[in-house]
Amino acid sequence: MKTKILLVRHCQAMGNRNKCFQGLTDTDISEEGQKQLDLLSVRLRNTVFDAVYSSPLKRAYLTAQAMVRFHPQPVTVLPDLIEINAGDWEGRSWAEIPSLWPRQARDWNERPYACCPPGGEPMAHVYERMKRGLQFIAKQHPGALVAAASHGCAIRNAVCWAKGLPVTEISQCHFPDNTGITTIEIDENGVPSLLSFNDTSHLPDEFRRNSHLPSFDLTGVTV
Repeated sequence: MKTKILLVRHCQAMGNRNKCFQGLTDTDISEEGQKQLDLLSVRLRNTVFDAVYSSPLKRAYLTAQAMVRFHPQPVTVLPDLIEINAGDWEGRSWAEIPSLWPRQARDWNERPYACCPPGGEPMAHVYERMKRGLQFIAKQHPGALVAAASHGCAIRNAVCWAKGLPVTEISQCHFPDNTGITTIEIDENGVPSLLSFNDTSHLPDEFRRNSHLPSFDLTGVTV
């Protein structure tokens, strides 16, 4: 029996708006983020999920609640769905990081599979825990339809896995937009398939701005 998981990136949070690397920083959502949640809830108003999961962070948890606004049910926190631990990058602006940590910033852009923010979490670890978390959900809910709220880098890794690619090929995968819906199906053996990526049909054009690879401006930066 195959489990279908609607994996949604959280709504816009203050770190997104202020162009900071959020990571594990538990920022509030923005006014635009609240509008995105309203649109997401209407999009899913006729969808009844068998279970709902979320990263522990506020921006994801509120997104999970919005997914089931019209059919309320408890949200289960699953730590494996959390964003990458950005270590010393936490709360830093995207503009200042390259000058402070040029080698790691270049890895993020050019060798993301090898990237590890200083004091933070290796990309390969994010890949493995997202795989573990989604397989756990599928095992707990065989044949079910499940909602799950997570984060940009985390979902990028999940998509890489669902495409059957190793983490070394993560450059082929992009970030979803805020509240973009990615659908992954997992069979009884834990084998995934990617059914769709970053469905944003519920959003107006001005809210679709993150479906690229967030990268550092390395102009003038030497390692």
